[in-house]
Amino acid sequence: GTSSVKAILVGENGLVQSSRRAGYPTTRGPGGVAEQDPDDYLEAMTEAVRQLDGDLSTVTGIGLAGHTPTAVFVDRAHRPARSAMTWQD
Repeated sequence: GTSSVKAILVGENGLVQSSRRAGYPTTRGPGGVAEQDPDDYLEAMTEAVRQLDGDLSTVTGIGLAGHTPTAVFVDRAHRPARSAMTWQD
């Protein structure tokens, strides 16, 4: 979860039909600071879903999960105000 988005396509029978991942970079700074660009999360999610094999026209639901603890602070327009601060141990 701290280096890529994972996407899976599950059929009505509960079996995984396809799975893909798309990575995003982490910027590391002094003292172990780790930050990520929240826009990279969206780009990676879009890429991972587009790579799934299967009939996406029958999708009836989507689930998303993130990693924690990561803080994404947003401005009044709900856009990221800065890079996401992530804890990576």
